[in-house]
Amino acid sequence: EAVGPFFAPLFDLLNHTSVEAERCTKLARGENQTLEIHAHRDLEAGEEILWSYGPHPTSELLRTYGFVEHVWNPHSGLMFSLDEIKAGFLKVATLYGRKPKNFKARLTALEEANRLPPAVTVFCAEEPGEMVLPEQLLTMLQVLAMTLAEYKEWVKGGCCELGQEFLDEGSLPVVCGALLAISASKSTRLDEAAEKATAAAATAAA
Repeated sequence: EAVGPFFAPLFDLLNHTSVEAERCTKLARGENQTLEIHAHRDLEAGEEILWSYGPHPTSELLRTYGFVEHVWNPHSGLMFSLDEIKAGFLKVATLYGRKPKNFKARLTALEEANRLPPAVTVFCAEEPGEMVLPEQLLTMLQVLAMTLAEYKEWVKGGCCELGQEFLDEGSLPVVCGALLAISASKSTRLDEAAEKATAAAATAAA
């Protein structure tokens, strides 16, 4: 059975929306390997027919389809590598005197508990200026910021996932500072990439 990709004329006349509640149609496989669009609710006269091109962030919509939405996109976010997260934490933990002596051992414990992903994506929240922090990121930063006694207790308790409710006065400044440092590193990297792209374009035009 064919799995695609497919060339489907006329289907691109249907507009995309990242807001699930606004979608009124879905793609279906018909008989003889045909593709069909089915309405999954009653449509009003003159209502725009919307569907989804896929769970794409805004950058992918612009790059692939040539447009951006002027609404909240739940798939947009910033991806931080493990190295960026570690560097941001160490920068702040050093300032607060909270760099753990068993730093590598804690990373190993997180990895063995499947709480150390190679990268983490922080998604934009529906309200402007807010972000959705993944539990994995909060867990990692809190474990690294723990005192030795707290860390041993965490390991003894089965290396559980730690959400915002576990933040206390001791770890809060380090965790929040690390998040700010990680975000700042991403901003610097994007600015450098933009400068390189501008320089390349100027060179090409010369």
